[in-house]
Amino acid sequence: MARYALLIGCSDHGEGLTSLRASLNDVAALACILRDPALGQFDQVTTLLNPEPQALREAAETLFYTARKDDLVLLYFSGHGIKDDRNRLYFSTRLTRKTPEGTLVKSTAVPASFVQDQMTECRSRRQILILDCCFSGAFADGMIAKDDGRVDLPMALGGQGCVILTSTTATQYAFEQSEMALSLYTQQLIKGIATGDADADADGFVAIDELHDYICSQLEAVASPMHPKIYAFDQGFKIHLAKAPAIQTELPAQEAAVTAPLLPPEPSAASAGSAPTASIAASLEPISFTTGWVQPGAVGILGLGDRRTRVQRRSQQAEGFTIELGDTRLTLLRIPAGRFLMGCADTHNADWHPEGPVHRVTLRPFFLSQCLITQAQWSAVATFPKVALDLPLPSRQQPDRPIHQVNWYEAREFCQRLSRQVGWRCRLPSEAEWEYACRAGTRTPFATGEDLPPELANYSSSGPISVGSFPANGFGLYDMHGNLWEWCRDGWHESYDGAPTDGTAWDSPGEPGDRHAARGGSWMDSAETCRSASRIGLAAQTCSSDLGFRIACDL
Repeated sequence: MARYALLIGCSDHGEGLTSLRASLNDVAALACILRDPALGQFDQVTTLLNPEPQALREAAETLFYTARKDDLVLLYFSGHGIKDDRNRLYFSTRLTRKTPEGTLVKSTAVPASFVQDQMTECRSRRQILILDCCFSGAFADGMIAKDDGRVDLPMALGGQGCVILTSTTATQYAFEQSEMALSLYTQQLIKGIATGDADADADGFVAIDELHDYICSQLEAVASPMHPKIYAFDQGFKIHLAKAPAIQTELPAQEAAVTAPLLPPEPSAASAGSAPTASIAASLEPISFTTGWVQPGAVGILGLGDRRTRVQRRSQQAEGFTIELGDTRLTLLRIPAGRFLMGCADTHNADWHPEGPVHRVTLRPFFLSQCLITQAQWSAVATFPKVALDLPLPSRQQPDRPIHQVNWYEAREFCQRLSRQVGWRCRLPSEAEWEYACRAGTRTPFATGEDLPPELANYSSSGPISVGSFPANGFGLYDMHGNLWEWCRDGWHESYDGAPTDGTAWDSPGEPGDRHAARGGSWMDSAETCRSASRIGLAAQTCSSDLGFRIACDL
């Protein structure tokens, strides 16, 4: 079962048709959402920009012809919708033009009946057609209408086992506003998926009918004259278009489809660093990694069979920078701003539930070290000038293994020494930052899905192993599940009653003997203990072979 999408945008046309500058942005932004493994999860997304008629026909035919019965196929079009003198619908191309009398030159456009034929002959039982174009109407001040025409849409594009979303009724315009990068309809479509706000029943998926209802409500809220429609055949309105993120992240594609370069944080005025900041900023680069997750349902007959067949892997990239520490390096990745639901509602003990209540947290962007701090990194920073405490060196140096037997105060000393050296504030992450980064856009118990197979994390084993030995999560972070428990800055609290909702740490007074939160589980724990929401409280002086840390850095 695969998911295929063809996204067509046409901004340029011939005589008699206005240019639609948002159409290409619409395609680029939607492609980002559909390709996102935490959202659309589409296996193949093909974009077609300003095509000629033959290229559009061939791409549409290929999409529907190659689909198998259980595949999901999606065709999206942003451009002019035009009628001929018999009110038959056509899709515009870069060659489409009208005569001086305003009549469509039919050979320059693609008839809707062609797409209808491809959908009818397609073997797929799940077909989605999204049209951000209009079919008739008037011209509005300050907006560009996507042409005119009146058409019976279900007749023109209907078929069994499919659902059609349109930005207008059969007698209205679709609009793009000059100050917006995206068309009004597509802007709300992308927002509904990317934020998860379209997931009305909170089941973790955005169904087509939920998305349609969300778009309608958003356009109504801004007093848009558009009235989107949905036409479903054979229960098509219940098709799941995307997953709803547990984390509602930044939407750069919604604004411009292209993100600006990201820089590490500037040093504070009070810092004593000698200026490695400039060299670090210059080395900002994409960081490649392999992420892994459990494919739902791929467990064999009656749950039997080769467990390795369940695990899926994909190569990805994140943005980050690297600090040179003598013979070793420390890589930090940018974690995007967003909001998520923190905690877990399930409990086996009604009287004590440290993972609740579930609450929504909004966070600013920050950097987080890609791996647990290693023994090599610890040894390098231990040579930096002392702030308050001595930092003991490992008795047996294993450079790529994570540093353990480190208490909370020593982890803080590490951050303070590194801060002075590089010129900006390094610190332990808050609990909210840690869980947000661990989930990486998921709502499941683990970032890997409903399960945590031993191919994806170090738990129930004989000891800690080298960092990065298993696939990373969706943000590119290694060992967020298992290997070592990780210190957080927060003081320990028995529940989230009264917890901050802005992602900051819930600090304790810091008295000797106080307790702090630790997250992630370790090599000696069960998979259940390594869940994203799992947390424990430890005395700040605790040193243990299953306890380490990673660092955060503010933007």
